Amino acid sequence: MSYRALVLARTALRAVVLLVIGACATVPQRPAGRFWLVLVDASCSIDSVAGHAYTLAWRRLVDAAAPGDRIALLPVRAGVYAATVPRVDVVLPGVPGLFDSRVQRRHEIEALRTRLREVSLTGAVACSQTTPLLEAMAAAGRLLDHDPRERRVVIMSDMAEDSEGIVFKVRLPSPDDVTRHLERWEDGAPRRAWRRTAVDVVSVGHVAPPVARAVQTFWTAYFRALGADLRSYDGTLSID
Repeated sequence: MSYRALVLARTALRAVVLLVIGACATVPQRPAGRFWLVLVDASCSIDSVAGHAYTLAWRRLVDAAAPGDRIALLPVRAGVYAATVPRVDVVLPGVPGLFDSRVQRRHEIEALRTRLREVSLTGAVACSQTTPLLEAMAAAGRLLDHDPRERRVVIMSDMAEDSEGIVFKVRLPSPDDVTRHLERWEDGAPRRAWRRTAVDVVSVGHVAPPVARAVQTFWTAYFRALGADLRSYDGTLSID
């Protein structure tokens, strides 16, 4: 190859590299990983059995989360929508880069996992006298709407709404109630964020079978109306 041809080839290669770099810099990149949003019932109706089951599910989720995943924990208590402040909100360090120490990154991730495993799910404050799950769904939508990761929501509760004027154990819900409850959303952003969101319900509690069936039927219709994917509804956590 002549000197002139070599110079032209190098110039062309440099131009291609610059074009690729420019494209990567201008096209928004979707963050790798998932956003695990955990809603945990903080009401006084949660006994030690349910609390233990929720703690085990939480630890399983923490162990299964991958580098780059975001994990947020939002207790369901009175005023949850007004505050919408997660008790925990962290991102596991991502896959190490070319010049990063893989051993150090692995130690960082394991240290963070250890701290997360020991987190008190509801905190030291007094238990909530209400279970505002419908309000919590709107609060969750606020958080989901601002994260482009793949969205996974885990709800730890018996799912029996108990808030002002809405007590599922007194008046059984039905799928016909879904539209009325969805109309309570203040705007379209939280509701929009639930679309294509995978949902797992870890339901443990002392709810009479007729009530439990009606409650599950209601929430199944509710998540379907939101466009969410209800993947499981039982006392365990399914992680794929």
